[in-house]
Amino acid sequence: MDDGSPAWRVHAGLCWFSAGLVACGSFLLAPVKFAAQLSTLPQLLEVGRLQFLALHTAQWLLLPTLAAWAYLGRASGWRLAGSVGALALFVVQMGALQPELDRRLAMQILGESPGPSAHHTVYGILEALKIACLVAAGVSRRSKG
Repeated sequence: MDDGSPAWRVHAGLCWFSAGLVACGSFLLAPVKFAAQLSTLPQLLEVGRLQFLALHTAQWLLLPTLAAWAYLGRASGWRLAGSVGALALFVVQMGALQPELDRRLAMQILGESPGPSAHHTVYGILEALKIACLVAAGVSRRSKG
């Protein structure tokens, strides 16, 4: 497919939309909610749980679609690598990190202290890498050969 085709323009737009969704949901809205002074910590954590449920649901719909679109459309270079890479990072987050993060969140909502963990830091690093992959896929052009 040609880079200027409507299909690839939509793909690029969805890459940018997905990158913005992840950036806003994880790096803007997640920390901002804790500035609310009229809510208890368990209430804010429950809001966070719902926020990430919505964010993850959107990603389960968008990221496989983008990766399949790039693969089946015979994309190459950064468009393919970024689309597939974003999906791979998300699958790692959901499989390797999210179950433990959910367990820790449930403990905190119940008032228990789960102790220190690097899970949130690793999750954040993977989020940043996922955004980079989506941006790379969104800006890539087919190399002129």
